[in-house]
Amino acid sequence: MKRLAAIFLVLVTCFPFASIAAEQVVIETVGNGPTAGEIAVPVAILPLSGGDVAVLDGRTSRINFFGPDGVMKNYYPIDRETVPALPPDMSDSVPFSFAQIKLTSDGKNSLYYIGKDAIYQINVLTGETSRRIGLEKQFIPVSIAIDDQGNILTLDHERCITKYDSSGKEVAKIGEMGKGKGKAINPYSVMVLGDGSIALLDTWNEETSEQVSSDEKGIMIFSGEGKFIREFGQLGLMGGDDSQIQVGFVGFSKGQEIFVLDVGFSGKPAWVIRKYKTSGDFEEKIELRQSDDFVSGYISSFFVDGDGKIALAMPFLSKAVLDANGTSQELGKVLDGTLQNPVSAMKLPQGKTAVLEGLNRKLHIFGPDGTPQKTVTLSGPKSKGPEGDSLGVLSDMAIVQNELLVASGWEILRYDNLTFELKGSYDLQRNVDLPDIIIALASSGNRIAALDRQGQVIFMTGGLPSTFKVEGKPVDVTFDRDGNILLLFPEEKKIKAFSETGAKKFEFALEAVEMPSSICTRPSGEIIITDPAIGQIIEFSENGKNIAAYGKKGWLAQTDTIQDYKKEPDMLAYPSRIRSNQDGTLTVLDIGNSRALNISFREVEPPPPEKKPAKLSVDKVLLDFGKIYYEKPAKTLEIGISNLGEEELEGNVTSSSRMFTVSPEKIDPDTKAIKVTVDPGRDDAWESFKGEIKIQTNGGSANVPVSVQVTGKKVSISLLSTSFLIQTDGDEEKYDAGKTGVIIKGRTLVPLRALGEALGAEVNWNASERKVTYSLDGGTVEIWINKPQAKVNGNQVNIDPPAVILASGSTYVPVRFVAEALGCDVEWIEQKKTAVVYYPKRP
Repeated sequence: MKRLAAIFLVLVTCFPFASIAAEQVVIETVGNGPTAGEIAVPVAILPLSGGDVAVLDGRTSRINFFGPDGVMKNYYPIDRETVPALPPDMSDSVPFSFAQIKLTSDGKNSLYYIGKDAIYQINVLTGETSRRIGLEKQFIPVSIAIDDQGNILTLDHERCITKYDSSGKEVAKIGEMGKGKGKAINPYSVMVLGDGSIALLDTWNEETSEQVSSDEKGIMIFSGEGKFIREFGQLGLMGGDDSQIQVGFVGFSKGQEIFVLDVGFSGKPAWVIRKYKTSGDFEEKIELRQSDDFVSGYISSFFVDGDGKIALAMPFLSKAVLDANGTSQELGKVLDGTLQNPVSAMKLPQGKTAVLEGLNRKLHIFGPDGTPQKTVTLSGPKSKGPEGDSLGVLSDMAIVQNELLVASGWEILRYDNLTFELKGSYDLQRNVDLPDIIIALASSGNRIAALDRQGQVIFMTGGLPSTFKVEGKPVDVTFDRDGNILLLFPEEKKIKAFSETGAKKFEFALEAVEMPSSICTRPSGEIIITDPAIGQIIEFSENGKNIAAYGKKGWLAQTDTIQDYKKEPDMLAYPSRIRSNQDGTLTVLDIGNSRALNISFREVEPPPPEKKPAKLSVDKVLLDFGKIYYEKPAKTLEIGISNLGEEELEGNVTSSSRMFTVSPEKIDPDTKAIKVTVDPGRDDAWESFKGEIKIQTNGGSANVPVSVQVTGKKVSISLLSTSFLIQTDGDEEKYDAGKTGVIIKGRTLVPLRALGEALGAEVNWNASERKVTYSLDGGTVEIWINKPQAKVNGNQVNIDPPAVILASGSTYVPVRFVAEALGCDVEWIEQKKTAVVYYPKRP
């Protein structure tokens, strides 16, 4: 159903759509992300001069500055429009698009980060973007470093290291991709050492791990100019001695030391730091304290200060920590009610709204008016699973009768929807042959559908689950009102419907979408999807017709206070998940702006019909006159206009070029067409003219491009034929000269009357003087037989050869002399033995 505009005050927005059955679309904000002083998702931690520390919060894109004492001094936001973020990937439990921000420091007063199309330099004292540095060549970077001269080093998987000067001009290409000495398999970090040399940290990944040999090294040293010096730190898969690099997540250099954040395997994975001298000597392995859950304790950035203290950024735990192995000092705090890594949101039966946190297993409860009521830490087992998978991460939730269902790994936990006490679980591992991590849940009545990351649908309705697997990569699941199971396929941009047994019912393609991420249905049957790439909620009919779109793409300009998160409810940064509620409302989770939005639809009386405003329509998008011979009569073409509205259409018409005249110049309600006329003169020949017919009215404007090519006369005289070919604007005719031309003294001569008449000149023969006179457009040429002088417009000039009478008795005149004297230009085509005469002379 299309919507009618309405205005609500304070925290409510209504989208403007109109139809016969009118509805108000009302949006209310719920929850908030980090405010001033909070750090929710620290993704980078960097040392600054004087012992200060910078911490980048990936959730807010704020850079927070702390003094050596750990007290926040100030903070500055990065312009999010410059950040190369990716739409959230719903196949993962936790969207991690903020990890795209690559940040480094020059150790002085500037920070640098890789933006969408350039390197941006930030002054840490003022927070202002002091420079935008466009790179001469830029690929997808994975790391960035700055040397003491201000040169920029970027690392990517195409060129390896590229060195640019401070203006962005390429200076050198350093290293190369491949296997062997001085080559990188899967480079991860580039560092500048104390002596100006460059260090590269190489790693392996799932695609390259099987190909790693014992000769591959993890650290390579190059001179500042890019010459390979040495490599060390053997790459290994599992086991080995303490000096062996297992994974190599992040590298950090200090003076003549290199520190590598890595994973150690002693029974179970654990975070370690391996320390090397730049000479290649291994110094020590430092084991880091961490949480029991290896994945939630993920470390995205670290550094080591002058006293050997280790600083860590741990985004999943919302911690930025100084001196991790000593007396830990956390930088910044996050309040209990702050949304950190939300994965799903929906309304509870009591009208309250629940927002689910995936990593810390929290459930935020908000009252019907959106005010926070409490935050519950959900109890329950963390199921075991494949090595490397954290099955304790929560991914989605649904309501079935009096229970709140929460997906945790390959289990579905059952909670009381009032007390949130654990009642039990559906352990899919026991009842499903090959379960995988659940990424989405849906319910309808007592029916439950779970979607795992392998594209398997688990269907339950009180008994044992049944399963079916689909081709492709679905990311979300819901039910339609006919009981079909709908799956969303973002890569294909399709919705496909299946029965409970997996029989395919129908499918349709989604129009006007880029990266659909989530799906639900309304009780009236409409299908709703979210699209983070364009920042909209899009509504489709049951047969796939695009009905309406809500919202506008954008980030909240300021998020310093809780009230800032209540502004502009229609602004959507990354709407990642949407759910239909039992009361007919929708709840969408916008992780980009760290809040949930409740959407309701209210019927209203339609306003009285209004007269449709005037709306201009033209029947031409281009007006091309083609070729026009300048001597032909004026040519007129028409642009038809019509009014698609009801109010009277009025306006004016102008031409941007003198060549095109318009009539009428004023538009009134009776105007049905605009006449455009071209009437060129001789001076316009051989020219092309372009312009625009500009139509401006109270019903809109239109600019119709118009063009014409004005031609003159072209006469082709072949020595192989007695006929001349005369061409103007596409028309051709032949003139029979009676005799072929001849060449005398290297000049082409033709019968005297033939040349003049072919050009359209008046030809007079004076027998007594043995003289021929040509007259054309006010110019005259007089030529005497066998006389080496002629007159052009009364002025005597030499002529060689002169006009002659051949043995046949015919009088011949030189083509070039006569033509040029009459204002033509002549082109000789040797291959065809043809003289081509153009009149008037070409520019």
